[in-house]
Amino acid sequence: MQGLDDAKQALAIDWWVENGPKLAQAGLRIALILLIAIVVRWLLRRLIDRLTRGGNADRKPSLLRPLGNGRHRPWARWCRNAGTSAPRPSARC
Repeated sequence: MQGLDDAKQALAIDWWVENGPKLAQAGLRIALILLIAIVVRWLLRRLIDRLTRGGNADRKPSLLRPLGNGRHRPWARWCRNAGTSAPRPSARC
């Protein structure tokens, strides 16, 4: 029986020698992917917060400022071309 246990132990050692680095590499790869995902999520949340948060209570966020000052009218291009065949999104002209 001692010979059988020695053979099993030798096979187990051989298996660990062969597959141990692969298992460690897979674990490190998963940890690295998770770390990168956490950092990217943190950066994106910070960017979105900076774009949507206004610095002052009475000011609009910088992302929304072009929409509220009255000068930004994306339909103005269609209003200039009202006599042509350019499609108009609505009757704002």
